Amino acid sequence: MSGQTLGQMIASLRKERGMTQLELAERMGVTDKAVSKWERDLSCPSVETLPKLAELFCVSVDELMQVQSQTPPEAGCTERGEITVLALRAVALAVASLSLQKRQAENELQEKKSNILQSLGYSPDENPQEFDRALADFDNQVKSFVLDADGVKTETPSKEVFAMLATNQNIRDNYDAKRLILFQTEDGRVVIPLIGMGLWGDIWGYVALEKDMDTVSGIVMAHKGETPGLGAEIATPKFQAHFAGKKLFKSGEFVSVSLRKGGAKDPEHEVDGISGGTKTSDGVTAMLRDCLSAYLPYFESQHQAAAQSAPAAANEAASSEVSNQQNVNESHE
Repeated sequence: MSGQTLGQMIASLRKERGMTQLELAERMGVTDKAVSKWERDLSCPSVETLPKLAELFCVSVDELMQVQSQTPPEAGCTERGEITVLALRAVALAVASLSLQKRQAENELQEKKSNILQSLGYSPDENPQEFDRALADFDNQVKSFVLDADGVKTETPSKEVFAMLATNQNIRDNYDAKRLILFQTEDGRVVIPLIGMGLWGDIWGYVALEKDMDTVSGIVMAHKGETPGLGAEIATPKFQAHFAGKKLFKSGEFVSVSLRKGGAKDPEHEVDGISGGTKTSDGVTAMLRDCLSAYLPYFESQHQAAAQSAPAAANEAASSEVSNQQNVNESHE
């Protein structure tokens, strides 16, 4: 396509894809007359439109801009014309870069939300429709909080919370500063972000807890470069499924969940370690212990609240039973 004008290139790429000027116009959000002017080199697409055109035609903005003028430049205008083309190309590339960065940020946000939902038991493979609905309604169904060192939580806009999860280093910095992130569902379950070290680099994920703040509901983990077939197993659904139902507390004492080499001996608090992946297994154990222990003040406050509400709930149930019995006796009189 070298030697073509921008208009000729747009026309050529459009025809290669079997599109009419009207169809291209609808995709670009302009009129078919605008497309006609582009192709006749009577006007140019805006710098905002160029990245969209490049993406639609599966070419780079730089390739799209590798064009020549429709007519030879007049004497003395060559330099000015070259500067104009270079400036336009630079602006288009800048817009394309910003557009790409925005899409990457959106994709990363969706991935984080997806991981949180998977830790809660939603499966994009087993029930994709349910998963898609939950993902679309994430902000309404899942509330985000920031806890202080005493376990006091403050509801925080999800945009701010996810910004705190932008990178693994951000997550570490927040743990160090005792800014603890917590997601909570309508049914009382919570999700906590995790960060640790495996054999070759970072490991991370999300662990979901039942509303008793003791039982693991589910977990999702990922890694930077653990060995395939060994430490990399932590990222597989099959391995992660072993954590569901495990307990964090034993006789009121926090023990977390451990991976034991050679097989779990305490099935309520241990998971079988990964064969041949001892260092990664130890990393997961440390990650769970270190991250979850930071939330102990919050867990303890929830345990105390549940203990205090239990007698009241029992009394209410007993009173309701007595009242029902009285109503039955009165109906027989």
